Amino acid sequence: MMEQPTQRQVLRILTACMSAMFLASVESTIVATAAPTIVDDLGGLNLLSWVFTAYMLATTVSAALWGKLSDLLGRQRTFLAALTLFVAGSLLAGLARDMPQLIMSRGLQGIGGGGLTAIAFIVMADILPPRKRGRYVGFMSATYAAGSVIGPMVGGALVDAFGWRSIFLLNLPLGAMAGAVAARALRGVGGRRKARLDLAGAVTLSGTIVCVLLAGVWGGDTYAWSSPTIIGLFAVAIALAALFVLAERRASEPVLALRLLGNRTLVVSVAIAALTTVPFNAAAVYLPLFLQTVRGASVSGSGVQLAPLMVAMSVASIVTGRRVSVTGRYRTVLVAGLVLGAAGSVSLATIDAGTTTGTVMLMMVVLGFGFGMSSPVVNLTAQNAMPVEDLGAASSAMLTLRSLGGTLGIGVVGTILLTRLRSNIASIPAANDLDASSIASGPETIRALDEPLRSDVVAAMADAVGGALAIGVVISIVALLLAWLLPEHPLRDQASIQISESAV
Repeated sequence: MMEQPTQRQVLRILTACMSAMFLASVESTIVATAAPTIVDDLGGLNLLSWVFTAYMLATTVSAALWGKLSDLLGRQRTFLAALTLFVAGSLLAGLARDMPQLIMSRGLQGIGGGGLTAIAFIVMADILPPRKRGRYVGFMSATYAAGSVIGPMVGGALVDAFGWRSIFLLNLPLGAMAGAVAARALRGVGGRRKARLDLAGAVTLSGTIVCVLLAGVWGGDTYAWSSPTIIGLFAVAIALAALFVLAERRASEPVLALRLLGNRTLVVSVAIAALTTVPFNAAAVYLPLFLQTVRGASVSGSGVQLAPLMVAMSVASIVTGRRVSVTGRYRTVLVAGLVLGAAGSVSLATIDAGTTTGTVMLMMVVLGFGFGMSSPVVNLTAQNAMPVEDLGAASSAMLTLRSLGGTLGIGVVGTILLTRLRSNIASIPAANDLDASSIASGPETIRALDEPLRSDVVAAMADAVGGALAIGVVISIVALLLAWLLPEHPLRDQASIQISESAV
């Protein structure tokens, strides 16, 4: 007998999804505070950036594929497979004896982590109609963001108490518990169907994403944006994208059906999601730099001071989700969130050396509320517009392009920051020997300077951060304009699937 899931079943499934997704979220940032200790133990400073990049690349690329796999093989099977890869990668990372081993292990972790995040959102879309889904999507969005911020703080505490390997090995018992819950909770969710996997589409799509992400990570930092390497990566990405389109036209079961690109609701929702992620991620990455170098906060202190951004985002996500579930309407909430996000970006663009920590935290609250109001809404609108057979692929596309937008945005913001900082330092007569990259890497270089040079460099850094974050103003306005193109369809009252009474 098939029936709608009960509240108890929904909560059990939600617990399984959120716990695993939280692990993947924490793992994306937990290495940050452990990096110096890892280098001291394993060496390979020149490879350190790949410890972060490998996880990010694998997560983003795999998220685009896990959704389609779950459409073909069923949610429970693919979720447990992703969790197994994540735990296996964690074990290998905790046992790594050199930097290449750690990097490969992080890549395996990322493949699993991408599946945990993608399938978690898809499962909730399976068992709940869009009208009821809002409150739960809000909780899940808040969980993922909270995990990303908690990661560095948890990592620092674990490294101090048990060493850097503990940040990976802790995932073994936690992953086992999450797997035990998921094995029971996800039984009967998302039936499998027979079809051939689109390998050509998977390979060309993965290659496109990797090239774009590498260009975003390296551009303006490791290589100039105009360098042959970056131009070559974008050229290869364009070529692979063209091959991907050809492959999808011929595939009987494409990774991403091209007909979905004709769905205006999906396209506009994905574009808004990708754009709004940029100012939020840029604030999360570069405001700690401002707090450390300009306001004198410690590394752990700047993490704590970033909490208002995440708390505001979490509260707004939860409240917005409940509101949309009650009213069934979302466009007004989305526009209000985008307006708040633009206001937060405008305020952050004005920060300077005289801006107090309290003022910055207030600005974070505004931006956090804006992002928290818009994020769950665009997820809902995209899923609400999709037919059941394309739900997994469409949800994965949303997560993948959101991640791509955030990564490229951070790269562009970082380039603007360094360019502006170099210009500011060049205008200080006594600072001709200072290197902008070393100053931007942490507060130690600035603290070692004598007055009045130190105050001048602090002012230069503050101006550079504010100028870089100003790009969020332009992006927020573009997202707001796109919102007017988003049609408002009534949220469905019927779930995509039903669950057998004996399944959960």
